Amino acid sequence: PIARGFAPLAVGLCAAWFADEPLRGSQAAGLALASLAICGLAVAGGSRVGDAGRAVPAALATGSLIAIYTLLDGQGVRHAGGELRYIAWSFLLDGVPVTLAVLWLRRGKVSAFLRDEGLRACAGGMIATLGYSIVLWALARSAMAQVSALRETSVIFAALIGTRLLGEPFGRLRLITAVGVVAGVLLLQLG
Repeated sequence: PIARGFAPLAVGLCAAWFADEPLRGSQAAGLALASLAICGLAVAGGSRVGDAGRAVPAALATGSLIAIYTLLDGQGVRHAGGELRYIAWSFLLDGVPVTLAVLWLRRGKVSAFLRDEGLRACAGGMIATLGYSIVLWALARSAMAQVSALRETSVIFAALIGTRLLGEPFGRLRLITAVGVVAGVLLLQLG
């Protein structure tokens, strides 16, 4: 949650500076509220941030990388001359080297994996590809901070899944953070 919460805030600040997408006061407040609420899920899940040691800096570094690739993809999809062109080239240029690396590094294990988990892996890959394609399409049409904040609300769904499938308590703190995320995203979108 810390990485996912930090990313929209970093995207908002950098998009204002590098992409000429400044936020109005209520939008900035909404972005800050949504980001803090998403980060709050780390504590709401029972973790104590003070005890996290290297986890918090690693989460902030991950959030920074998420922000960087969001900004790059946002600018790239807008200048590519068509969303589908950018999406296709992006997945091709990412997919081919990764596939070749897996075939080389995991040689001898790939066929067994595909036999046992291939259908599920392909379905998951298709869902992930569709999901990020939708993000790229949205980045071509909307302010990057708004898309990033809306995208990172997925942690609320993860908290709900944890409650329903894993028996984790939802609790008052998770409810408060969920309301904060929704309020922040609404302020950001409508502000």
